[in-house]
Amino acid sequence: MELDFEAIGDKEFELIVEAIDGGAPTLTGTATVVMTVTDDNDNIPALNIAEESEVHVVLSAPIGYEVIAINASDHDVSASFSNVTFSLASANDFFVIDEMNGRIQVQRTLQIGTYPLEVVASDG
Repeated sequence: MELDFEAIGDKEFELIVEAIDGGAPTLTGTATVVMTVTDDNDNIPALNIAEESEVHVVLSAPIGYEVIAINASDHDVSASFSNVTFSLASANDFFVIDEMNGRIQVQRTLQIGTYPLEVVASDG
């Protein structure tokens, strides 16, 4: 049986186990086992943008200009698994991402061209 921490109401279960031998007279023993279900990092962060997106920035955008704010959500309940941080998959001289809020900003004077960026959202 698989339990999903986010889907179940009760997080603690009490089991009463009884063992019976086959002897004569029959002997029995019981024990109470308390099982606590804990959260697992089983949900990946979901980004608020399409996997392939295109954003246009004017060439004269000043340093610090916010190009886009990436948001993500994670359905894990525990704070240690649901806090999402952001990074760029490869180094980029022209743009920087704020790891806590996902804002991508111009880092230096832009040149005409296309700048592919891969945003990574991580949890836990």
